[in-house]
Amino acid sequence: MPSATEQVVAATFYDAPPPNPSSVTYRAHQLHDGDLEDRNGHKIHHDYQYVSFSDAAYEKTVVKSAQRTLQVFEFFTEYRRAASASEIAINLDLPQSSTSMLLRSLVSLGYLSYDAATRLYAPSLRLSLIGAWRPERVGVANDILQLIEQLHMETGECVMLAEQYKHFVRYIYVLQSADPDKVYYVPLGILRPICTTAFGQIMLSLKSDKEMRMLVHRARSDKDSADYGVGIDTVAVAVERARELGYAYTSRLVNDFRSYQLATLLPGNGDAPALAIGISSYGDRFIERKAELLDRLMTVAKSRGMAAPLSHS
Repeated sequence: MPSATEQVVAATFYDAPPPNPSSVTYRAHQLHDGDLEDRNGHKIHHDYQYVSFSDAAYEKTVVKSAQRTLQVFEFFTEYRRAASASEIAINLDLPQSSTSMLLRSLVSLGYLSYDAATRLYAPSLRLSLIGAWRPERVGVANDILQLIEQLHMETGECVMLAEQYKHFVRYIYVLQSADPDKVYYVPLGILRPICTTAFGQIMLSLKSDKEMRMLVHRARSDKDSADYGVGIDTVAVAVERARELGYAYTSRLVNDFRSYQLATLLPGNGDAPALAIGISSYGDRFIERKAELLDRLMTVAKSRGMAAPLSHS
């Protein structure tokens, strides 16, 4: 059987069609040396050009205050340092006044700490201990985080962990590319299409053909999804290829650069939902390293007991 390296060199990848422009929101920022800084000299936003994109709006039933609170917690998960109210507001694209009120409330409740001298906020011990009542989940989470950290350290590329959410996939943990000239930024918690992303296709590979087609039909019918209008048979071919190879491989044009994804599954653990781990890169940077990146990805996944190729019911 061909090695993973030989497979990826020979495999054809799924080239996602252009998204539905009426449903997709793109945000582009060009940052320069003159950009805003907080009082401690930290750059507000990353010091590079990035494009963040969302192909799905969150449900109207989501309570905005709850969403913003959790966005603040995820901000600290990604940035791993104390931050000012201005920095948090700008990075999360939230109003300055309401962000300040929210942060003060979280300090009063004991979930954040505040240093009056530096005017910086940081997670408190109370926030860190919230999930400690499920020690078995903490152990699993630590194991997975070690795999993500390892893959990120070995490749230097953007590494993501994703789960299925209805007819989308959600990135629940992201380590950004270490490339200083990187051209895009993948927001933590973002919803992405299930049909046209590598993460989505590898999740669909777990489904029976009937379940898979139902999910694709639902995605095609959602006017807020970039999967609108994607052919079911075309997706079925891509999913079958993912089952055979044990990973999914996709490409997509984003503004003026082409992004690529490789994703595979992590084995389940008890009642935990299925998770996928993958790498995202772009342009010649990916083309020159694709065999190496796949080999690293599959090696890390197999270290946790991943068996390839995939089976499905």
